[in-house]
Amino acid sequence: MSAVIRESRSSPSPGSPYAPTPAELACWLSAVGRDLGSRYEMLGYLGHGAYATVWKARDRVTKELVAVKRFETKSGQAGGFYRELNALFRLRHPRIVRIVNLLEAPAGPRYLILEHCGGGSLRGALQSAVRTSDLGMLSRTRMVARQVAEGLAEAHRLGLAHRDLKPENVLFETTASDGATVKLADFGLARALQSAGLAAQSGAPLAGLSGTPAYMAPEQFEGVFAAATDVYALGVILYELLHGQPPFEGSPEQLAYQHLRQSPVISAALPHPWRSLLATLLDKDPERRPTAGDLLARLEAIPVARTIPPKLPTKPVVRSVPASTLVVFAESTAPSAGFIALSAEALFRFDQHGTPDGKPILLQRLTQVEQAADDRLWLVQGSRVSVFDGAAGYREVLRMDERIAAIAPHGSERIALVVGGELAEFALTGAAFRRCWSKPLRVHGLPPTLARLSDGRVACAEGPINPCLVVFDWDGVPTVRLPLPGPCWQLRPWPTTSRLLATLLIGNGLQDQVIDVDAGTIAPLDAGRDTILVAAGCDGRLHGLRSGGEMMRWHPSGRVAGTWPLTLGEAAPRAFAVAGERLALLRRRGETCWLEFLGPFREEDVHA
Repeated sequence: MSAVIRESRSSPSPGSPYAPTPAELACWLSAVGRDLGSRYEMLGYLGHGAYATVWKARDRVTKELVAVKRFETKSGQAGGFYRELNALFRLRHPRIVRIVNLLEAPAGPRYLILEHCGGGSLRGALQSAVRTSDLGMLSRTRMVARQVAEGLAEAHRLGLAHRDLKPENVLFETTASDGATVKLADFGLARALQSAGLAAQSGAPLAGLSGTPAYMAPEQFEGVFAAATDVYALGVILYELLHGQPPFEGSPEQLAYQHLRQSPVISAALPHPWRSLLATLLDKDPERRPTAGDLLARLEAIPVARTIPPKLPTKPVVRSVPASTLVVFAESTAPSAGFIALSAEALFRFDQHGTPDGKPILLQRLTQVEQAADDRLWLVQGSRVSVFDGAAGYREVLRMDERIAAIAPHGSERIALVVGGELAEFALTGAAFRRCWSKPLRVHGLPPTLARLSDGRVACAEGPINPCLVVFDWDGVPTVRLPLPGPCWQLRPWPTTSRLLATLLIGNGLQDQVIDVDAGTIAPLDAGRDTILVAAGCDGRLHGLRSGGEMMRWHPSGRVAGTWPLTLGEAAPRAFAVAGERLALLRRRGETCWLEFLGPFREEDVHA
């Protein structure tokens, strides 16, 4: 298994917890009142978003309470803004916040007048539920899902998409409770802002895209919008209602990667119909997601218990590790084996029960790590190669003139490297590694990936243009060339066999494929679509984690051996390793990273 490390108060950032001073409030309130004239009585400040401040007001003519949204950023493209929002006047539905008026002040700011919802947003209700541990009310979740789906179904019938569905845009008409009415706000506003030139600024991460990355569907990162895009966002909201956090977290770039290529971990404590529904809503392929109308029918068919069943009482041993922790390995497959975790700066050892074993070994700029069949770890640190042996310790063995892009060791005496656009093989001669042969590679943006077969041959996946797998013998002669159905994201050996496990980018998601080099075949791993992580053991067995909370095992023959039930919890696992009867799971939430040690898992516990 290998892994790579991808390397002021007056103007608040969007979404920050900003509260204006009384002097600022008075100044703004006066400015808004001047712009709107005598019709609206300004009552107070409600908050701010990425592009606007929001105020509470009363229409002196109709006596209706309204929300006044003042767009601070000016743009000369007012026509596009109004054309987009004028289409939304067609939306008249009990589940969608009604647009009352559009105004543009002589000084330039624009105003959107909306009906007022006094119960706050779903974001506030979620934060309150997390604080009080009041999550998992399936009846309340179904109520919110049904009402949001009703609003989406009506808008989609008219050919309109929301584009930025998130808890902040789901409002309660009155104080949030099990019987409160939900309305969708800011419908189509993301597109209107983009048309007016008010979307993400040039140079910002994911500039030019409209939406909030934590709730964006995979296709939305490629600029594609459809009704299924809103359905995916609703799936993320339901996931957060049931788990207390979104399925993915991180920077905009990390979120894009996860939505495009990773499957969410769905709590095993949820009843099966809810787990199935979430998996369908969050499908990477928009064609496989239900429509909003279909979702309504599925929600009605789900039996609702009052709360989620309690989780298993057993608690794992938990150890904190640095936020840059990349991967975890098993030191061997023996029942008494321990684990090794690596961050960009240090190596940590733990025994089979999760107790730290000695002091961390400090590293410098670790960029890649590969475990050989003899348990040694080969570490790439920029242009240097080091090796860690549990008995002999840590030492540098090779230094190159250029940055190393990939490594594939064989025992302690041979290593293959991708460096400077070439694949080079090195062998230990005396006390130093010497170059045996080198071959030029096709490099077009995506670095080649390497793996060793059990007999020592080197497999190299090239791409992304016309991706293919090339296998070289001991003398550097290419003996096998196989076209791949997609660019290779990761290539791993299946120990003791002539097969490789390739993670390929196919369509909008990553898929695990088994490559039988000698037979020249490529086939999907028999893992099910909800398998999220796969790890190979040195004994030739594979282990996989499924989003529903199970661990699978495959024999070296490729046959599924069975599954173990797990309680994965809410934070998505990033990596795992199996040593003997125990499991080490790497998790991360925000800037906090930790290891969980679980087990024992015995053969008699297997569910066939």
